Amino acid sequence: MLSIIIPVLDEAGKIHRDIENILNFQKQTSCQLETIIVDDGSGDNLADVLGSYLNKSAINLKLVKLKTNVGKGHAVKIGVNQSKGQYICIMDSGNTVPLKYITKGIKIIENEKLDFAWGSRNLDESKILIDKVWYRRFTSFLFRNLVTHLFEFKNLTDTQCGFKVFKGSVAKEIWKECKIDGFLFDIEVLLLAKEKKFTSREFPIEWTCDRDSRLSLFRNFFGFLKQIQSLKKRFL
Repeated sequence: MLSIIIPVLDEAGKIHRDIENILNFQKQTSCQLETIIVDDGSGDNLADVLGSYLNKSAINLKLVKLKTNVGKGHAVKIGVNQSKGQYICIMDSGNTVPLKYITKGIKIIENEKLDFAWGSRNLDESKILIDKVWYRRFTSFLFRNLVTHLFEFKNLTDTQCGFKVFKGSVAKEIWKECKIDGFLFDIEVLLLAKEKKFTSREFPIEWTCDRDSRLSLFRNFFGFLKQIQSLKKRFL
């Protein structure tokens, strides 16, 4: 079984495209699917939009609705804890990465005997179809250099890509120790994986920027600093 986990916040306007893509993907794979949408305290009509899909047995759709907005990291952890798949794909809403890369990630894990594979937007072979606006590219550049310097991610080009494929057992072992509820959960996952000596590599993807993203470095600046301090205290 493959578990697809999508954390969402106020994504009622676009979640149907993600579900339709998963339905199309299911027709092209022999793997049994489980689709877990974790609603991180949305205030829109997401549940109503998903209602017509809940009986689509082909993708085994499940909606987990959190009462309040805690953070993306918390939503992903809930999804991982409830998943049953031999493999887990964690992806953002917004149709940012074609689902064929799930198959690619699984093949990399199996053929190279790895524990997980991490999509990257910054490898030479990666294709950016619609890029971030300039100020988001700038803040991403600053952030990438900061975390690379602080946590010595010398062989990683993209710590924040929202497309990751894990062995299910590996994901559960990592996430049971995750404490970061917010944006920097990706960094925590990489640090825990390094600590536990799990093996992985990046792979190039096609990526389309979702310019309706809920993430803002400026709006969440002090939260980022608090999370970085927490990670430094635990791992450095």
